[in-house]
Amino acid sequence: MGDPLLDGLSDVPSDAAPPEAAVLRIAKRQGYGLYARFRPISLAGPHANSAYFQSLSPAAQNRYQLAQFGNRRSTVKVKFPDGSSDLVPRGGCLSQSYKTVYGSVARDDFRVNAVADVIHLVQNRVFAMPAIKLATKRWAVCMQKRSGHPFATPGDVSGWLTSQYLQHGTNRMTRDLEIRYSMTSTTCMYQTGMASHYADATWRVIRAMPDSWYQAIINARNWDASALVKARAVLIRSPRS
Repeated sequence: MGDPLLDGLSDVPSDAAPPEAAVLRIAKRQGYGLYARFRPISLAGPHANSAYFQSLSPAAQNRYQLAQFGNRRSTVKVKFPDGSSDLVPRGGCLSQSYKTVYGSVARDDFRVNAVADVIHLVQNRVFAMPAIKLATKRWAVCMQKRSGHPFATPGDVSGWLTSQYLQHGTNRMTRDLEIRYSMTSTTCMYQTGMASHYADATWRVIRAMPDSWYQAIINARNWDASALVKARAVLIRSPRS
């Protein structure tokens, strides 16, 4: 989309790791993306809605919740590629909006969670490979030497950083910590060869993924594309859009 941050990254999938300089540039700019996730967002709408809700009597709050979510005992079961499932309300204003835009509440819940579910399944297979296990051990040694902090896997770094945000808040110190550890992890991945091993293993797993995983991604993409068209049509008809 012309984002200069992504310069140097190929838009064509392959078994080759992206250039180290390009990944380091992203790490220096946004780390793991945790700062953006934890940073408080100042929006008038949600605060005004919350203030309105708090001003209601307990009985009125119950009516508000019922209008918003419907009867919480009336649910739809949504199944994901890894075999897990989710129960989502089938009534209320929110559910009606999902039906209008996505066609059903199940589709909305599926497209929100299924892609992350497939990514998790892919990574589980990748990190179970002997070559990746060995590369991860080399990365861990490099990471401890450079950071002074023991980590077993790259995922442990983002988990530890998340705990720092929760303990110390979203500020310049925690953001700088995230950037530093993200760049250190990236450097170790390339110096130990883990980056190339990981790219190759991920590509092989993706190419051999079960049809159900692939179809989950395709469905989520198609439903999002269709929903965007429907949502725009709804807004155009609205005098307040």
